[in-house]
Amino acid sequence: MADLEEPLPLESESYDGVFSKFVLEHLRIAKVRRFISEVHRILKPGGIAVVITANLLEQARVLIERDESEEWNDEILYMVFAGHPDYPSNYHRSSPSPQICHQAVQGGGVS
Repeated sequence: MADLEEPLPLESESYDGVFSKFVLEHLRIAKVRRFISEVHRILKPGGIAVVITANLLEQARVLIERDESEEWNDEILYMVFAGHPDYPSNYHRSSPSPQICHQAVQGGGVS
């Protein structure tokens, strides 16, 4: 765990791999770019980063195209638009598209 508002408290080029699951969508786009740069900084040359993020566009599409007889799924609505009532600050701040992620990776010198 780390505060992603600050640089990661880790040495440069010190890790063979980084795994991030469902983190990016909780960051603003500028912080997505900074996070990817930090991941690149801490990876050893040839290191691997696995980053999994929610596809909010797909979640929104499912909500819009649902059968009219279906009820709204409160869990999806909370996560997409407002956070969960038990965790009001836990909401999606962005939906980094593949293009934004690619630009961030290329901008950070990652291939």
